[in-house]
Amino acid sequence: MKEENPFQKHFDYGSFLPLFIFILGFYTIYLFILKDFSQGFFVMLLAFIIYVINNTIINLSGFTTVFNEYLEDMATFLSFGISSIIFGLVFYGEDPVILGIVLFYAICLVLALSRNWIMRLKNSVGFPIPLNGLFFPLIFYIFSIYLKDPGNSIFLIYYFLVAGLSVSHINFLGYNESKERVKVIEVGKKPVHKKDKDLGIEYLED
Repeated sequence: MKEENPFQKHFDYGSFLPLFIFILGFYTIYLFILKDFSQGFFVMLLAFIIYVINNTIINLSGFTTVFNEYLEDMATFLSFGISSIIFGLVFYGEDPVILGIVLFYAICLVLALSRNWIMRLKNSVGFPIPLNGLFFPLIFYIFSIYLKDPGNSIFLIYYFLVAGLSVSHINFLGYNESKERVKVIEVGKKPVHKKDKDLGIEYLED
């Protein structure tokens, strides 16, 4: 009897775009480490465009899977969260004060991500981390074209602002689970329980 491959069961066409976002995020970090900031932010912006396309497809199809949601969240955290942290560490060097600010920013991002998963409010309450893929490149190009070296503190202001907004209770996207039309599907033979329905999760038979 052939042993079932759970990975093959969960990985589908909807997994490719989140995986591509992850690859772009990894490449962004690589470029930041090399201090090729201009190219790195271009790749980050490209990852944001792919993220928008992926979520547009999900909204049009009306459903996604738990596997793909986890995959997307890990990819977006790498592409728009960890990459922005790496940028701060490389751009500002080893200044202890800067390290403290970037650490504070990183902790707020992790707390926001965890809270939104528990509340089932995907990237909505608090500053949506994928927006780093739009605003961070925008701020960098404003800095590199207009502000130059005297304006390099603009990134520290951004870190403080986003950190505070990330742990805030502001619902930036107006997401409401009871009004959400996208169904989250878990593939498997598990029956639907009341608790699962409360979480907005449904199950498909193999």
